[in-house]
Amino acid sequence: MDKNGFRAAGDEARSKGAWGEAAANYKAYLDEAPRDFSIWVQLGHAYKESGDFQLARAAYREAINLKPDDSDVHLNLGHLEKLAGARDAAIAAYVKAHELASEDKDALRELIGLDADLSELPGAETLTQSKTIYFDVTDLIEYVKTNSSLSGIQRVVANLIEGADGEISDDEKYNIIPVIPEYDNMRIFSVSRVLVLAMVDELHKARDGRSRLDKAIAAVYASRKIVEPKRGDIFTIAGAFWIYVHYDMVRRLREHGVKFIVFIHDLIQISHPQYVHEAATLTFRRALVDVLTLANGVLTNSEFVAQDVRNFMRKNMNFELPVQSILLSTELTPANENESTLSDRVAELLDEPYVLSVSTIEVRKNHMYMIRLWEKLIEDKVEGIPNLVFVGKIGWDIEALTQYLENSDYLGGRLHLIHGVTDYELGELYKHAMFTMFPSFVEGFGLPLGESLAYGKPCISSNRSSMPEVGGKFARYVNPEDVHEGYVLVRDLIEHPNRLDEWTQDIATGYKPKTWRQFAAEYFAATVRVSKPDDSPVNGVLEVADVVGAGRQEINRRDGLGKSLTYLSAARVKGWHPVEDWGCWTSSRRATLRFNTRLAADAEICVYLKLQTPGQTDHDKISVRVEVGGVLNVFKPSSSSSSWFVAEGKTGAEGEVSIVFFSAGPFDKDHRELYVGLRALAFCVSADALSRIKIVEKITFGMS
Repeated sequence: MDKNGFRAAGDEARSKGAWGEAAANYKAYLDEAPRDFSIWVQLGHAYKESGDFQLARAAYREAINLKPDDSDVHLNLGHLEKLAGARDAAIAAYVKAHELASEDKDALRELIGLDADLSELPGAETLTQSKTIYFDVTDLIEYVKTNSSLSGIQRVVANLIEGADGEISDDEKYNIIPVIPEYDNMRIFSVSRVLVLAMVDELHKARDGRSRLDKAIAAVYASRKIVEPKRGDIFTIAGAFWIYVHYDMVRRLREHGVKFIVFIHDLIQISHPQYVHEAATLTFRRALVDVLTLANGVLTNSEFVAQDVRNFMRKNMNFELPVQSILLSTELTPANENESTLSDRVAELLDEPYVLSVSTIEVRKNHMYMIRLWEKLIEDKVEGIPNLVFVGKIGWDIEALTQYLENSDYLGGRLHLIHGVTDYELGELYKHAMFTMFPSFVEGFGLPLGESLAYGKPCISSNRSSMPEVGGKFARYVNPEDVHEGYVLVRDLIEHPNRLDEWTQDIATGYKPKTWRQFAAEYFAATVRVSKPDDSPVNGVLEVADVVGAGRQEINRRDGLGKSLTYLSAARVKGWHPVEDWGCWTSSRRATLRFNTRLAADAEICVYLKLQTPGQTDHDKISVRVEVGGVLNVFKPSSSSSSWFVAEGKTGAEGEVSIVFFSAGPFDKDHRELYVGLRALAFCVSADALSRIKIVEKITFGMS
C-alpha cells in the first residue's frame, strides 16, 4: 500500500472509532511523509483516544515542531495533559494556545477550570501613554454572582466589553480598560477584559451548575491591578448606576481632572412611577441627582430617553449637561452550538400558528391589551385565530392578571405563558411566529421590537416613547390604550396572509440590524466627545437664602416643595463619611466643604450652619473652628442636639464658597471616627439684610 493508501485507511478507521488501527495507518503514512502537520495531529488524537498518552504527547510535539504558532495543536496538547493528570503541563499548553489566539475562549475556559494563576495571562490589558477610558463593570460582576442569564442592562455592559478591544482615536488616543472600583475605599482596580468575557461565556453555559462560573468570577478578581486615573482620562458607568450608595470616589476623580460620563437607560422610575416600586423610585431619584451633579456629559440609548433627561434637568436641576443618544444594537446573540434541543413545551407550541410577545410579565408591558384583543377575535368568531404566546419571567404586581387568566381558562387554551427558555428556544419561537406584538406603555429602548425585526418577523408595537425609533418604517404602531386599533390590524393580517408575507419580505430585504460592535464604537467615541466645556468638579450652584440639607432625605423634601433637587453631597471635598439620611459626619478633624454660587469674587458673606456632635461628647472639652474663605470662626457646641451657628467669611476667586471645619478635643464615636455633623446650611451676602431675614425665618419656622 502506498502512503496515500495508509492515509485513507487511517481516515476510515478514525471515522469508525477504531483508534488503534487509525494510529497504525497514520504512523505508516508519516514514515513516508514526515512533514505532514495535520496527520501528526491526527496521530496524536488516535493515540490519545487509544489511551497511549506518551505516544500521543510525542505526536503532538512533532506537530508543534512543524507549526509552533498553531494554537489548536497546543490546545489539544493541553487536553491530553489534563487527561494524563499533568496539571502544570496542561496549564502551560493552554497558556500558549491562548497567547497564540486570545480570541479563542476554549483555552481560557480550561485555564479557569484548572484554577490556574491568570494574573500575568498574555492578552491582559496594559496601559500605554495614551489617555484611558475606565469602564466600570461592577454592575455586571455583581449581577453574574446571583443570576444565570443576562438581563437587558447587563447585556449592554457585556457587549460593550466585547467591543472594547482597541483604542479610540480622537485628537488623542484612548485605551479602554474595564475596572471594578471600590467606592467605599476610594480605589479603582483594572481587570482583564479577556477574563470578564470568559466569565460571560461561562454564564451562558451555567444552566447545569455554577462551579465553572464561580471560578471565572474568581479569576476576574484575581486579575485586579490598582490604577490611578489621571487628568484627561474618562471614567464611565453604563450599568445600573443607582446600585451605588454614594459617589464620593467619582467626586475625587473630578477634582483631579478626570471626566465622568454616565449612560442612562431610561427614566421610567421618575416619568412613570406607577410601574415601579416606591422604594426603587426614591433610590433611583437620589442616585440620578448624584450622577448628574458630577457628570461631564450623559449618554442614552434613545433620543426619547435623551429628551427625558434634558427635561428632567430643566425642571429639577439648576444646570444642563450635553446629552447624546446612541441607539442600542439589535444584533442577535449567536446560538450556543451545544444548545440546540427543544423542550417538549416549546416543541408543542411550534406545531400550531401563534403570535409571540416577549417581555417580563408586568403591568407596564401591557399584556392585558393583547388578551382583550384576542377575546374580541374569539367573540367575533374570526377564522384561523392563532395562539398567543407570552415569553418572559413573572414580574411584580400581576396578581389581577394571573387571576383573570385562570378565570378565563387562558383564553380557552389559546394563551400560553412560558419562561426560562434557552437562547436557542427563544430563537426558534421568534423564527416560527407569524408576527410579534409589543404594546408596552413606555420603554427606554424596547429590545423585543428590535429582536423581532432582527429575526425577520413583523412586529405590532406601541407608538409610545422610544419604540418608533427602534422599529422605524419596518414596524407598525398602535395606541397602547386603544384595543380596537390593534384588533383591526391583527384581524387584517390573519384574514389576508399575503399582506403579512409582503410585510415580512420588506423586513427581509430592507432591515439591517445594528451590530454590537457598531454600538460599542459609538459609545466609547461619544464618551470622548460629550463633555461640558468648563472644568468645575460639580454642576450647579447653591442659591442665596436657600436652606439646603446635607442628607439623602433632602432630595425628597425639595422635590415635594417643587424646588431644585440640590443637596450638599457633592460639596464634600475631603474628610467626610458617606452621606446618611439626616446629613453627614466629618471623618477627620479637618474637613472641607466647597460649592459654587452666583456671587462675585471676594464677596463678604455669612453662612448659617446646622451642626451637631456625636452622642456622649464632653462639650466642655471640645471646640469647632470654621474657616470660610480664610476667615476664622470658633464655635462651642453646648449639646449633641443640632443647633444653628453663623459664620462670617468671603467667596473665592470664582464666587465659590470654601468652608473648612477644624474639630478640637475628644469627640464620641461609634465604630467610626466621628467629629462634627452637618445637617444643613444657607448663605447670603453679609450686607443683604432681606436675605438674612429670609434665612432666619426659614430656620426658625422650618426649612422650606
